[in-house]
Amino acid sequence: MNNFGTGGIRAIMGPNPDQLNVETIGKIGQGLANYLKKYKKPTVVIGYDCRHNSPIFAATIARVLAGNGIEVRIFNERRPTPLLSFACRHYKTKAAVMVTASHNPREYNGIKIYGPTGGQVTTEDKKISLEIANVKKIEIAPLDHLLISWITNELDPLYIAATKTLIQHPELPRNLRILYSNLHGTGITLLPFCLQAWGFSPIFFVEKQKKMDGSFPYAPLPNPEEPSALVLGTQKLLKEKMDLFLATDPDADRVGVVIRHKGKAIHLNGNQVGALLLHYLLHLGKKVPPSATCIKTLVTTDLLEEIAKGYPFFTVFTGFKHIAKKMGSCDFFFGAEESCGYLAGRFVQDKDGISASCLIAEMALYAKTHNKTLYDLLLSLYKQHGVFREKLVTLPVSNHPFRDHFPKNIAGKKVVASEDFLPQTDLLRLTLENGSKIVIRPSGTEAKMKVYLSAKKKYSPFAIKELDRHLDSLQKAVEKLCCAISR
Repeated sequence: MNNFGTGGIRAIMGPNPDQLNVETIGKIGQGLANYLKKYKKPTVVIGYDCRHNSPIFAATIARVLAGNGIEVRIFNERRPTPLLSFACRHYKTKAAVMVTASHNPREYNGIKIYGPTGGQVTTEDKKISLEIANVKKIEIAPLDHLLISWITNELDPLYIAATKTLIQHPELPRNLRILYSNLHGTGITLLPFCLQAWGFSPIFFVEKQKKMDGSFPYAPLPNPEEPSALVLGTQKLLKEKMDLFLATDPDADRVGVVIRHKGKAIHLNGNQVGALLLHYLLHLGKKVPPSATCIKTLVTTDLLEEIAKGYPFFTVFTGFKHIAKKMGSCDFFFGAEESCGYLAGRFVQDKDGISASCLIAEMALYAKTHNKTLYDLLLSLYKQHGVFREKLVTLPVSNHPFRDHFPKNIAGKKVVASEDFLPQTDLLRLTLENGSKIVIRPSGTEAKMKVYLSAKKKYSPFAIKELDRHLDSLQKAVEKLCCAISR
């Protein structure tokens, strides 16, 4: 219960000691309080999303921190994670806590813990985990304690103004038909107002998914990576001839994208959107300083590095917290991870589905102004840099299948390099003779393994289909090897 994954601590809610409940949340709060006592008069800001028990868990953490003499600011309603990161920086607190399980199924909840910069903790998480494990007594104050104050909506105009600094083409007429779904989450409290501030109006909604509801009745898997979560929006996109469909997860740090291209719906994955955004910002937007630094994670497409040639570029371990940590030592410009997480600017230091949605909308508008779609822009990137294709596979095993059984061949291709990134992170990377890569790591939020497949080749009219067939064959080979090893 005290172990941090790629995005904080998450678990199924329930009464047991290894589940999330008021008692275990109280223990986490006490561990955080013990850690923060190294600071002189620390302050903490707390936010929470739409999940069941999120308000109760947030209030419990606030009461525990106040019981330990720590000043707390807590949002008075359900709000998105990017606003929590923004609040941490605005109020200059020593830490921030977001009660959320992000895109996990409805039975989950969790917390994300942020440091003074507004980015999620990295090396500090081990120290906090140790404090949580060693909790003997929980100090708790009443909710009306003098150290607890409430945040209403005073940050909204400040955050919205900050997003507007990212506008690249204010001169373009905002004639884009945008459909939005918050997947029953907190994005509805902020994103429509940001889009309107950028000049996009009216905004259309997937009405069945609009109500904030931790049961997620019309999005059982509230993850913008999941095609099932996007079905209702995709249907409306086509039926009402919208240009762009945006969907954010429950805490609105991720955004999924579907476009209408030649009368058909195309779901752009996180790698593709990340590449498009980087190209748009670096090459189609405002003047960019030569020191503008771009950052991606190990499992994110290498196309980003091709697009950013000539600019400082870094690759970090999986989890946006590592991008945020690197931000502090460079002239940060843009960061992306393949799981639909993007960030431009420095006013937030975590992936931000709100500001990213505004940029995606303006990018789609730019394409439309030139009689193109985002898919046309993607094809132009393929023609310029080569075709990069990726695929994510999930394996129902909890341990690395290949750590002690490195295969020599996969799908008829020789393994020419094998890298184990322990102890820095639990990740393996295999490179095949044709340049294809296979990256394997455990999920940071659920009991499963994630396998990232990638391949590239020079552009041709057939390259996309050829690479997709190759990735399908890699998937079958990996699944077969995993099954054989696991027996």
